[in-house]
Amino acid sequence: MVAVEELKMIEKSLEKAGMKLTPSLLIYISVVLMRAANASFIISLTTAFPDISAWMQGIIQASYSFTEALFGIFSGIIYEYLGSSISIIFSSSLLFISYAIMTVFADMSISAEAFTIPSALAGLSASFLLTSSLAVISEETIKASTKGRLFGVGGLEVSNIIGYAVGFTFAGTLQLILPSAIKGFSPSFLFSFLAFLSSIILSKSMGRRNISEFKNKKITFHLKAKIEGKVLKLVPMWFGFSIVMGVAFISPKFLSELFSPIEVSNPGLKLFSSFMLLFALIILSLGVMGGSYIASILGKVNSLLAGSLSLPSTLVMLSILVSYGSNIKGISMFFFTLILLTFSVLALSIPPTLLSLLADFTDLSRIRGPSSGVYVTSMGIGIALGESLGGKIYDVFGLETLLLILAIVFLPLGLSTWIMLYFERSRKNISSKPIPQI
Repeated sequence: MVAVEELKMIEKSLEKAGMKLTPSLLIYISVVLMRAANASFIISLTTAFPDISAWMQGIIQASYSFTEALFGIFSGIIYEYLGSSISIIFSSSLLFISYAIMTVFADMSISAEAFTIPSALAGLSASFLLTSSLAVISEETIKASTKGRLFGVGGLEVSNIIGYAVGFTFAGTLQLILPSAIKGFSPSFLFSFLAFLSSIILSKSMGRRNISEFKNKKITFHLKAKIEGKVLKLVPMWFGFSIVMGVAFISPKFLSELFSPIEVSNPGLKLFSSFMLLFALIILSLGVMGGSYIASILGKVNSLLAGSLSLPSTLVMLSILVSYGSNIKGISMFFFTLILLTFSVLALSIPPTLLSLLADFTDLSRIRGPSSGVYVTSMGIGIALGESLGGKIYDVFGLETLLLILAIVFLPLGLSTWIMLYFERSRKNISSKPIPQI
């Protein structure tokens, strides 16, 4: 109760400073804390079990993503009945319980495989929170301009990235100064507790508000379980992008193996690599917002074409950099880096554009939960495959080959979504403006 009172005081202080804790802002904070807990878990797992293979670590992490995917559509349907406040409270409670179990497991000194169970429970929590979050943000931006909606849903993606940045950096720093705390999974427990507290404030902020109140109260179960057909056209590209994300999520294992020989003689490099990862994730979040701005200029369908071509190009260039980076010097490196950054920003227009289209497609019916669940499911399956199969490919063939395979896998998936939307636009002239509130 003391912590809740302190959070209320913080809320009042922010309001006096003109920074009201709106539902959207609170959603972003909850997502940041949830992802920070998962990022800390990844670092803790690497530290507590340094001898497990990248494939095994990927399998353990994939239990989170697979469960998130398995319950995506189900959590979307449940959201339509429970409403946003109860769904978010439920998800944060599950998150807290899952990491509490991990701290108990750590004291019991059991095998790494046992952490698959609480990791899966955390994934279930993520499924409910992301579905609810996307539905709320879609509703909050229904009257916004195209740019406003892109930045609104782009903020949700940035929250995911910042959460991982916070978690990786905090856990990485703690790994250096207090490694025993990392092995006990206490950072994840801390972030999950803060997420629970923020969900209480969010629930109070939204009051008894239920997005379903905007709809006909006599709506049937059949209609509440409705998935907008257009949303399914977004699945291939989002699935492919999520596979790439899944590989990125096991990058701490790659970095650990890459720097481990040097860290023996230079322990400070562990802290340096953590801050390098933080810097990379901050640049990534800025790239998502930059991608949102580019999408508002190019148009959503044109932006997806640019992203579909740019992401494979980025992966190929990264593979070249890993293989031959030491041979690229001077002005050649400058232009290589400039082209790589350009492709990267164009590629990062994909997430906000897809989520903005999902919001557009569900504006008319206002039944957002099941369609948001499709997003969560396709994302979870993609990330799980990236974490598990990506780790195996890395163990066998190395990072250069893994990056090339990702480029080959994503290109047809990305283009298939663009082709479907292009012909849809040609037939019905997809509007870039949100549908007015009913």
